[in-house]
Formats: sequence, structure tokens, C-alpha cells
Amino acid sequence: MKLTVKVKSEQLGSNQFTYQISAEEKLDKLIQLIILDQEFLTHEAGKLNYGEYPFQEFQSLTIGNLFHGTDRIVIEGSTAQIEIFNNGIEKRETDLLLFDYTQFIKACDTYNDLLTEIDVHDGTVFYIQQDREQYLVRKETNHLEFYHFKRQFNQAFKDYSRTPFFIVEFKSRSELTLSESHFIKKYRYPKSAHLNPIIHLELARISQSIIQEMTLLIHRLFTILGRFVNANVQIEGEEKVPSYIQSDEKETIGFVKYQDLESLIQKDN
Repeated sequence: MKLTVKVKSEQLGSNQFTYQISAEEKLDKLIQLIILDQEFLTHEAGKLNYGEYPFQEFQSLTIGNLFHGTDRIVIEGSTAQIEIFNNGIEKRETDLLLFDYTQFIKACDTYNDLLTEIDVHDGTVFYIQQDREQYLVRKETNHLEFYHFKRQFNQAFKDYSRTPFFIVEFKSRSELTLSESHFIKKYRYPKSAHLNPIIHLELARISQSIIQEMTLLIHRLFTILGRFVNANVQIEGEEKVPSYIQSDEKETIGFVKYQDLESLIQKDN
């Protein structure tokens, strides 16, 4: 992969470098190359963060995995910022075609169909619990944002500068790249409205099991909406979070108080 790296620091201002590196190399190898050009980063490396993720959590990921769903990542330290741009996106885009997204596409279509039957404001956050697995899903204009409950609770409710662990964007037909259009056409003809789901996934390895996990979360999301439509329940206010909770094979759909969720986080801390 051909990467452009911009290093901004209080010490040396802004500098730009280009590296050719295998997508299979780990981020740690790229950081070592950058340090050779910017020696002051030697003592900064361990302090670097990507969103809410410290360097220790993502340094072992491969370069290719970091660029799933994005062409730019930003790593920040106490005195420096490193922007890394992927100059060759063709391989990343073809990665869309490596797995089976049949159920994922169907789940997204069902979700979008239900949005025509119930008013869901942008910024609405849903709570989904599968036994011990807990997630938050935030609805925004033409996309969904997915968050880990315990690690990213505050992120999900912020008005801006959020860092979800993955995003599903709904693009119009005219917005699709050639490869994205080809991807959608494997399952159905691209729709003219913002109804064509494209995954933006960071900090995780794309795999069939992850696609299944995404599909399950969207299934839970439209299950909540479907139940509300049938019961003529409206989603109003921020104090009550629409929820799907499955525990010991028992399913509960309704609302959870924001304060109760916040208390769970504080209890764990």
C-alpha cells in the first residue's frame, strides 16, 4: 500500500512523508518508519491514541485492517498528530466482494422500510443487549453508528466528534462508487434514494462472523421499530432509550431509562 503521512507537532510544525508498505504489516512497523523520519516521536509513540483506543490496543492490527471503510486515519498524542492517508483505495473497495452480505442487505432494507412507518429523530440511541453483550446504536441522517456499551457509552450520546466502532452508511445510487455499485448489484439493483447500505468498519478485521454480528444488531433494531409500529408506540425524548434485551432466551422490547444505563456504567467503573 502507498501511504501518505502528515506529522504535525508543536516542535517541528508540519511534515509530510510517503511510504510503500504491505497491507499485512502491523501499524507498529509503520510507526517505526515514521520515527526514523521524525525522531522526536520516539518518546511519543506509547502515548498515541486513535479515538478512544490507546496505542497498545491497535498497534498490532495490520495496515489493511485499519483502512477498512476509510481512506484516512488520525492518530494523536500529547504533542503530535499523525494523519495517514491511503493513496490506493482500489484493493480496499474490492474487499466488499469477498463475503456473503445477503442477510445484511435484507436486514437493512427492512430497517429502512420501517422508518417510513415511525418517526425516529436523528440522534436517537438504541440499547441492544444479547445476554452479556451490550451495544448502542445511534440513528443519524442516512447512516447508523454502532458503539460498545461499556467502552463507548458517552461517545454514543455526544452531539459531535463521535468515534463509533463501525458505521453503516445509506448511499443514493448516484453516490455509489463503481465498486460499491457492483457490490450492491450482487444482491439487488441499487436504489435511487439513500437506501444502499455501505459498511465503514475500523479497528476490526472484516470477516463473515463480523458481518453476521452487524446483521444481528440491525435485526434487533428493526425488531424494536416493528414492535413499536404494531403497538403504536412513539419514540420521544432522550430520557427513555428504546431497547431490545435478550437474557436467558427471554426477549424484552421497550424503553430503558438513560439514568439506569448511566448507573450501570458507573457501577462497572
